[in-house]
Amino acid sequence: PQRQLTFAGNIRESAVSPSGEFLAYVEEDSVGFRVLVKDVRGGGDPREVGRGYAIQSLQWSGDGTEVRYRTFHAREGWSYLAVPRFGGSPRVLSRSLYASVSPDGGRIATLPPEGTPLRITGPREGDSLVVPVPGGASYHFSPTWSPAGDRIAIVLGDAGVPVYRIVVAGTQPGRAEPAREVLVSRDPLQGAAWSPDGRSLYYLLDEG
Repeated sequence: PQRQLTFAGNIRESAVSPSGEFLAYVEEDSVGFRVLVKDVRGGGDPREVGRGYAIQSLQWSGDGTEVRYRTFHAREGWSYLAVPRFGGSPRVLSRSLYASVSPDGGRIATLPPEGTPLRITGPREGDSLVVPVPGGASYHFSPTWSPAGDRIAIVLGDAGVPVYRIVVAGTQPGRAEPAREVLVSRDPLQGAAWSPDGRSLYYLLDEG
C-alpha cells in the first residue's frame, strides 16, 4: 500500500535513512531552501535541521545518525555539511563544490569546480589518493561512492559538445589507477547511483 509522507508541492530532493525510519527532504520556501527530517514510523511534525540559499546532494550517513548535503551561503560560498538527524550545529566536511563522504565516513572524495583530478583523503597519511580522470569535461556532478566504498562513479559533461560520460574509479589507497569510462551518451546524463549490491549503476537520462 502507498502512503503519502509530505503534503507540500515544493519538495526538491528526498532520502530515506538506512533503517527506513526517517525521511530527509529539501523544501523550498520564500527565502531559500531548508532540510527537514520526518520520523516515518513514529509520526509527528518534521524537524528542520538545515537551511541555505541552495541545497543539493542530500544523503544519509551510513549509520543513519547524520544528514549530509551541499549548501550555498553568501559569505562562505559552497560547503558540504553534516548535521545530526535530530538537529544541532552542522559540521563542515569540505568547502569543495563537489564532495562526497565514503559509506563508512572515513574518507572524503572531492573534485575541483572545473577539471580534474579526483582527490580522496582520509584520517591517516596512507589513505590519500589522487585519481586521474579523463579530460575534456567542463562540468561534473558530485562523486558517488559504491556501497562497499571501493569505487566511485562520476558523471561528466561538456557544455560545448553534447557528450556525457559516466566514469568509474577505484579507491584503494596506494593504487592510483585512471578512471575508466563505462558509458557515453549524446543525451544529458545526471544522478548516477549504485545498486545496493554495487554491481550496477542507475542514472537519469533526458531523451527530450
